[in-house]
Amino acid sequence: MNVLEEEAGFSLLEVAIAMSTIAILSFGVMFGFTISTSQDRDAYEFQRSQALAQELIEQAESFSYDELFNIAGAPLPFTRGNFTCTITVTQIQADLLAVVADVRTTDSGAYQVTLTTLKTLKQESL
Repeated sequence: MNVLEEEAGFSLLEVAIAMSTIAILSFGVMFGFTISTSQDRDAYEFQRSQALAQELIEQAESFSYDELFNIAGAPLPFTRGNFTCTITVTQIQADLLAVVADVRTTDSGAYQVTLTTLKTLKQESL
């Protein structure tokens, strides 16, 4: 009877090496997913900040020059959801107002968007 020197299957050392390799690769993949999720959340919050600032500017543009002139000088702070917003109207010239919308996240302030528009006495938005 001939005894086969090669046996079918893997040795314990080969299995341990394969498992170690898979574990190292898995940690790398999981780290990539974690970073990707964090960046996706950051981009989403920044996009929400931009949309809110744009909405505030559009609302300010719908007011007349006289209505905006009456609130010029003092910033108007308020919160909307998890955002702290500030609208500031400043008279630049006799017939020109600057409207600034500043939006930042309430918790950390990490996402901040500032948009500016101009309003003239001729009822034009610039």
